[in-house]
Amino acid sequence: QLTVTVSAAADGRGGYFGRTKTLRRKGPEITLNAKPRPQGLQGNWWLPASNVDLQEQWSINQEAGGNGVGSSVVSQELPPQLKVGEPLTRILNLRAAAVVGEQLPIFDVPEVQGLKIYQDKPQVQSQPTAETMTAARQEKWAIIPQSPGLLTLPEIKVSWFDTKTSTER
Repeated sequence: QLTVTVSAAADGRGGYFGRTKTLRRKGPEITLNAKPRPQGLQGNWWLPASNVDLQEQWSINQEAGGNGVGSSVVSQELPPQLKVGEPLTRILNLRAAAVVGEQLPIFDVPEVQGLKIYQDKPQVQSQPTAETMTAARQEKWAIIPQSPGLLTLPEIKVSWFDTKTSTER
């Protein structure tokens, strides 16, 4: 159990919009009943949420046309064949309800023999909705085959605790 008292104060110094006045307000105490993490859960990341969705997309640059300008095509499906040295982008979109962006797990970039993988800076957002917060994390990995043959990327899986049903998913 945790008891929190919320207060706000302004100090009377000049600010961006001119002088400010000293202001003190005290909110009522709020009592929260924090439950512990259930025993026996899989994974290292604790993600208690009411809903989680992970989507994967692939982007590959198309060859330049007569004007020398190429284009990028985004698809749910992995292209059937790649060429050595030809980059491919894996786009991972993770959304979760009842959490903020900083609670979303960080994906480990795998080391796969025959591939070079470069990670862009992840985009993380938190947005309030009518009832709760929704968090989103997008990661993009540039993947470049270094050798011919069948190359396998490991599965991306997110374990999370469903706060509606009190079960691990």
